[in-house]
Amino acid sequence: MQFSLPARSLVVVAVKFEQGNQAIADYLGSNGYTDALEAFRKEADMPNEIERKYGGLLEKKWTSVIRLQKKVMELEAKLSEAEKEVIEGAPTKAKRTPTDWIPRPPEKFTLAGHRATVTRVVFHPVFSMMVSASEDATIKIWDFETGEYERTLKGHTDSVQDLAFDSQGKVLGEFLRWLVRPRLSHPSWWGSATLE
Repeated sequence: MQFSLPARSLVVVAVKFEQGNQAIADYLGSNGYTDALEAFRKEADMPNEIERKYGGLLEKKWTSVIRLQKKVMELEAKLSEAEKEVIEGAPTKAKRTPTDWIPRPPEKFTLAGHRATVTRVVFHPVFSMMVSASEDATIKIWDFETGEYERTLKGHTDSVQDLAFDSQGKVLGEFLRWLVRPRLSHPSWWGSATLE
């Protein structure tokens, strides 16, 4: 396969090549490399005079390349973080502001199973377990890495309003319903289950 450029592109390439040679010659001359400058002029078949507009051009190009390389590295880091976020379905741990943790599309999983409104979702402090409470009087346990349903805890007579794990994740407690009495508000009962 042969590659050919249009005539206009060839002119542009030739001009850029000549500008590069002029910039190299200016750099060699301004830094006192006279022998190297003479050898370069001879090899590049350049005139003795270097146009003034190419003064410092090589250093500017080097600075631009360094600046662009830094920008490329920053963008690659951002891209890597964005890819990780897409794969894992949530912001990375480096993002800790509340607005960064608000769920946004696309969803990683849709967890379907409750027959009424979900009132609370909590994550296990150690394992890849997530527990959801609902007004359908059930608690469902899910694996949040795979999105798979694991089991249902039944036996409640009313909606489950809240859930909590102890610090080691061994005990799951739930608030079932609130009684409102004059000057006194407390859970009517607190249930707990040991997870093994």
